[in-house]
Amino acid sequence: MGRTTRLALVLVATLLALVSWVPRSHAVGNSDAAGRAGAYVAAQAATTTDVGVAADSLLALAAVDDAALAPQAAQLLEVVRGGAATYAAASPVGAAKLVLVAVALGQDPADFAGVDLVAAVKAGLRDDGSFGEVPGPYASALGMIALTRAQEQVPPAMARFLVRQANPDGGFGSGAGKPSDAESTGLAMLGMLTQTDSISARDAVTRAIAWAVAQQLPDGSWRGEANDITATAQLGSALQAAGQPQPRAVQYLVGQQLADGAFPEQGQPSLLATQQATLLLADTSYLSVGSPALARALAPSATPSPSPSASPSASPTATEAAPTAPPAAPRGGDNGILWVILPIVLLMLLTGAGFLMFGRPGGDLPSPAAAPATPEATAEAEGTPANQATDGPARAPAAMAEPSTGEQPEAISASSTDEDAASEFGLSRPGDHAEDPDQRTESDQGDTGRSTDAARD
Repeated sequence: MGRTTRLALVLVATLLALVSWVPRSHAVGNSDAAGRAGAYVAAQAATTTDVGVAADSLLALAAVDDAALAPQAAQLLEVVRGGAATYAAASPVGAAKLVLVAVALGQDPADFAGVDLVAAVKAGLRDDGSFGEVPGPYASALGMIALTRAQEQVPPAMARFLVRQANPDGGFGSGAGKPSDAESTGLAMLGMLTQTDSISARDAVTRAIAWAVAQQLPDGSWRGEANDITATAQLGSALQAAGQPQPRAVQYLVGQQLADGAFPEQGQPSLLATQQATLLLADTSYLSVGSPALARALAPSATPSPSPSASPSASPTATEAAPTAPPAAPRGGDNGILWVILPIVLLMLLTGAGFLMFGRPGGDLPSPAAAPATPEATAEAEGTPANQATDGPARAPAAMAEPSTGEQPEAISASSTDEDAASEFGLSRPGDHAEDPDQRTESDQGDTGRSTDAARD
């Protein structure tokens, strides 16, 4: 194989290898807009008393992951922990939402304010795979996400039930047979993304993505049942979790944000819309939201310091032992350094392969048959000193190659030189051991005669 052909093959292999190492496009967000939205949510903490609203606010603050918001997060956490028992008992779907809060803040969902939220979620499962007091895509997806975040096994029947809720167009509605909408489709996608080993779930996600792409408006938004901002935030974050970056959806949300950081509904600031928008702007979702900063700030102390006076409003976490919480799911893009290291390693390997192919000493030199041997090389191969090879035998072919002019002294001189050189180094001349054919014949005949006479005797 010629040098040009080998070089072309190496270049093609390098190009294919680099293309194979190109990572899938990373999701996008807007940290500045997310920070301002988080600040608005935190500002509403003092007036938030509903457990469900406080839970959604905590998830939004966890998405921002700013330790400066820890005081407001502590207020919201006190509301959630104080009503966790009642809230989880009333609805397994509500218990699933609290599981997400507990995991996002680094707390144990099996012992959250004395409540086993995981058991409350499992209690909402039915034999047919449906979940919650009002079965449907929203309830099933939230239950599957909660079990996955709590590191629990999702029952196969639960996944099959959710897949069967898909409409023929690939989207999901609020219930079986209901028209597909962005909010239900987004949450259903997150639920099915927990089932990476299920072929039917993967196919359903693919069809849901196709539906979402077809329904997206030119400005990057989706129409919602109540609010386009909420619908865009929920479906956009689900698509990014599925590996489909949504820069237009993010840009749409940024354009809708108010001066105080809130997002509107019918022209007025909406806490719900702001909570949901924060997740997409922070490039996260229910599958991965978590805040190491808030987890550290809100971690209960194992040895609480005495307080000079008891305060009824003090957080109950100040006197409880720190639980062992399962780690929050990692955010997308944390392993981006691998996509820098791996191509470099690949290029180094290819460079080494190219050196072995093209840089070997004598790799492209002509073969001995193609290049005449030099006297020095011949002498080295035969074990004869270089000066002898040059002074003696090397000139003999040249003399023989010259045309005959009838002058013999030159040839005799060459022959004499050969004999002298051979004598000097103790080498035998080519004719020393040659036998005269006539002598050989007479000798052979004499031997034969003697053999015959011996036979007669």
